[in-house]
Amino acid sequence: MNKIKELYQKYKEIINYLIFGVLTTVVSLVTYYICVFTVLDPDNAIQLQIANVISWIISVAFAYITNRKFVFESNEANKIKEATKFVTSRIATLLMDMVIMCVGVTTLKFNDKIMKLVSQVVVIVMNYILSKLIVFKKKSQSKMEIRSKLIKLMTICFSIVFLIALLNTIFFNRTTQINYSVLCMSVLLVLSYILIYIAYKKIQKTEFKKEPTKFQFVIFIVIIFILQIVFAILTFATCGWDCGIVMENAYELVVNNDINTYYFSRCPNNIGMLLIATYIIRFISLFGTPTIEQAYLFTIIFNIIIVDISAILTFKVCQKLFGNKICYFSSLFIIPLIMFLPYIIIPYTDTISMVFPILIFYLYIKIKEEKNENKRAFFTILEGMLTILGYYIKPTIVIVVIAICIVEILRCKKIKMINLINIISLFAIGCMISYMSYSYIKNKNLGNMIREEDYEEYEMPMTHFLKIGLKEVDSGTDLPVKNRMLYGTYNDEDVITTMENDGKNAKVKENLETVKQRLKDYKLTGYMKFLYNKGNWILADGTFFFGQEGSFWTSEHYNKTKLGVLLQQLINNRTNKYQKITANVFQTVWLVILLGLVCSYTKKDENDYLIISKITIIGIVLFLLLFEGRSRYLVNHIPIFIIVGIYGLINSFEKLEEIIRKKQKMISSKGENENE
Repeated sequence: MNKIKELYQKYKEIINYLIFGVLTTVVSLVTYYICVFTVLDPDNAIQLQIANVISWIISVAFAYITNRKFVFESNEANKIKEATKFVTSRIATLLMDMVIMCVGVTTLKFNDKIMKLVSQVVVIVMNYILSKLIVFKKKSQSKMEIRSKLIKLMTICFSIVFLIALLNTIFFNRTTQINYSVLCMSVLLVLSYILIYIAYKKIQKTEFKKEPTKFQFVIFIVIIFILQIVFAILTFATCGWDCGIVMENAYELVVNNDINTYYFSRCPNNIGMLLIATYIIRFISLFGTPTIEQAYLFTIIFNIIIVDISAILTFKVCQKLFGNKICYFSSLFIIPLIMFLPYIIIPYTDTISMVFPILIFYLYIKIKEEKNENKRAFFTILEGMLTILGYYIKPTIVIVVIAICIVEILRCKKIKMINLINIISLFAIGCMISYMSYSYIKNKNLGNMIREEDYEEYEMPMTHFLKIGLKEVDSGTDLPVKNRMLYGTYNDEDVITTMENDGKNAKVKENLETVKQRLKDYKLTGYMKFLYNKGNWILADGTFFFGQEGSFWTSEHYNKTKLGVLLQQLINNRTNKYQKITANVFQTVWLVILLGLVCSYTKKDENDYLIISKITIIGIVLFLLLFEGRSRYLVNHIPIFIIVGIYGLINSFEKLEEIIRKKQKMISSKGENENE
């Protein structure tokens, strides 16, 4: 009995909140049910919301009285101010409640009684968070403490999500080209962790008498670059799917001043890549009319340069965040996952855009460190330029900018309005420079080839990718794999049904109707299961869907040497060498990164840079869960994954060493006691 009392006293606030939270829910439900069973009709959208609001008013009054007196035991003298904050927080959860009810009942036609129960579960959790952190916070609880708790909650959820992803990757992998062995993956992960730990300890013990000079660093990068070029020459071929379409049109634009206007009016998001490839081909045209083979090779070389810049920036960010020794440790992941990822020979937006998130992140760090106002202003303008330029190549790069904004809001530091206006203005100037430059370059190269009417008629709206993101289709693979299903990725049927509609408005209407029907067919549990499978499918693939896009290669590999053929077999996803060697190597490295993400939780307060990295990763994963997705779309954020993964691994090593020290101390103490 005393034990129960002790537990109650320890968790009194939470227990009381749960008790009165349940009672508040009962009050809300009883009020709602009385309304809909007597005078109001839940099938009428307006009357449904009236019943919702009435139940809310009664339950809020009950909740405020009980929360103030029994849960948080508030002594706030200004009850009006406190009640106002309480009501405001409840309005926020009321809006959440109304959205859930509107989508679940009015839109998807689920049972209103069941949806009300689901809504109340969500609301009760959010109410506790808002009451604890905002309404009934103790006077000693500062804004920074509130921020710290919110971030702590986010980091816990982050580690839980990637723990699930790690377990799925090992035990329930849903990739569609290889049957990974559970035993093999488990053993490789353990062995890799041990080897990486040994490497970490070796680096930690090494005394660097002096840092490598810039010359030595450049020599190392040049050697890697030469190896990459040799690899590209020995393995490249012309591609199918969107990559091949863009390259062929860039070649046609330079040679014959013509492009497939239908494709680019339908997919204007690829015009940025078209312009990059066009200028590369124009450059090599100065030395004579190029072949399509030469166009590919030189665009691949440019792609490799961009990838290497991304690798260098990742190294530099690790150096700033973790110190000189750990930045060398980071090379264990930067070299395979960035510099020698097979995608370096695929000249497309996934790798071309890789530089933008990490460069924007690096510039943010420079802005925070820089004391010179002029340099800070320049870096801010540059960030704006990179944001828009990157957006025109791959829209998901703006996620890191959103993450930075969220952290800046959470920093809780007062900033003068004039300073805020200056920052926004400088960033906007950068955005405007890139927008005008892009528009000028686009008009100069394409002129009136694509009319505004063409975009209006053929462009795929964002709702199309939302629709695609909800469809589960058979991969059609002839490989002997356990999982044949693709989740929320490109499929011809959805493209055809969207394009059958004339004009953007008609397309949007059809897309939303299809989305509504699919959500209704899934029901809540079915949709949750779909998202789980989709997340598993995307996050469990360390090859990043390499070789699985449509007609991935449309020609034979150009190099026919023995070494070339061997390397080609290592990157051809249909060969035994790829499935037994290459895929397992990259899958193992990715497993270690996932383990690092899991171990990235720490009780210590994390710095803003790590929080930005985690929010960015959460952002890209959420985007791919909701819209069209596959693991290839993670490629441009690999540097961010590496940064957080390394932090988590270091954290795990420190905890491991702490456990070892405690064990040794216990053994030592036990030995001393026995001797006595």
